[in-house]
Amino acid sequence: MEKKISFTDVVRPENVRKDLIKCCEVFSNTSSFLIEDKNVPVNIWNTPDLVKYICKNEANKAILRNVFQNICNYEKKYTGISKLVLFLLAQEDMAYAGSSRIRTNSRNLINFAVEQIDCQTTKELFGTIKQYGNPQLSVSVQRTPNDRPIIKFVSNPSVRLRVHPKFTLHEGETKNNKFLMINGAASKPSELMKLMNLSFENKDTTYFVVCRSFNDDVLFMIKENYDRSITNVIPVEFGFDVDSINSLPDLVSTVGGLPLSSELGDTVSAFDENRLGYSEKVKFSGAMFTIVPSKNNAEHVKNLLKSIDEAEDAKRQLLSKRMINLRGNSCNIFLPMQSKYDQVEINIRYATKIFTEMCRMGVQSMTVGKKKFYVPDYSDTIIRSLIDDIENLMKTEVYLPRRNRT
Repeated sequence: MEKKISFTDVVRPENVRKDLIKCCEVFSNTSSFLIEDKNVPVNIWNTPDLVKYICKNEANKAILRNVFQNICNYEKKYTGISKLVLFLLAQEDMAYAGSSRIRTNSRNLINFAVEQIDCQTTKELFGTIKQYGNPQLSVSVQRTPNDRPIIKFVSNPSVRLRVHPKFTLHEGETKNNKFLMINGAASKPSELMKLMNLSFENKDTTYFVVCRSFNDDVLFMIKENYDRSITNVIPVEFGFDVDSINSLPDLVSTVGGLPLSSELGDTVSAFDENRLGYSEKVKFSGAMFTIVPSKNNAEHVKNLLKSIDEAEDAKRQLLSKRMINLRGNSCNIFLPMQSKYDQVEINIRYATKIFTEMCRMGVQSMTVGKKKFYVPDYSDTIIRSLIDDIENLMKTEVYLPRRNRT
């Protein structure tokens, strides 16, 4: 039986600077690679894996893989600089000139963001957003079983709530709505008798009971009276998934009112009508309520933004979803489930992040040779720091791969 022996080889780089320039030129000017009969799109995130198809020297491959991984790391933190950096590294002198912050409008910001993405579908979608959207628009992407991409603009805030799954609505939109909000469960039919009587006396008003869960007897009472058109009370749940855990304060921020809580000594059966929330119109779509607000929720959104800045990645994503819905100034893009839209989804999220950074940081123009780039107005030391890191990596003189020999 042959025994495998592991040993360390020694490989030295050759003309690594030349290979760096070649890689940057290829990545800047090539939209895709044909690898094993598959069309692989070129983007900044897969450049470390594509280096091996351009370089021959094994040490050069290892060094440049680290170089492009470093560029990816900077791009995650300082979104929007990678295209400039690739063009800059392809120049012999790596000289550039930056301007002071420039004044522009949201339409130009969208143009600047999309220019960094080599994707026709993304450009067409953002062209529609530019035509029909408005400044500071929040953009989200979802995958649904459509035949083609769909864009939906939302002008009113939305809250993640759902009508109880065992309850059937007569229609998908209601007017003149009031909300009884309970920070807990509706456990006894007798607790809601005051609300049922109110609904019986005010048939032109829709009453929502919003709580974490409903006792079966409570749900049966509400459903029977609703189906017979005796009352107009609708049971609504929050906390049914991780995205809806904090939907109650989000709802309060848009409809006003004050939730009932046993911790505050409140009794559901004797609630004060002044604690009901109000909305002129509510639309239902799956597990989302789109609400015409009766209260300005700017302060609530401001607090959410502060929490997003301080949160970890997983929590930040949840908070960001809530913030986008509550702003009521959003664009939802629904992409088909087919795999060919996987890269489109990445591109849209990337372009959206660049647009957001430009809105937040401002924009400056950077000139490299005769070419001009528009990037978020980060400190000039960011580009300099990245170039210094790359130069240090390029000074690697020996690559020591592990090999097996029989």
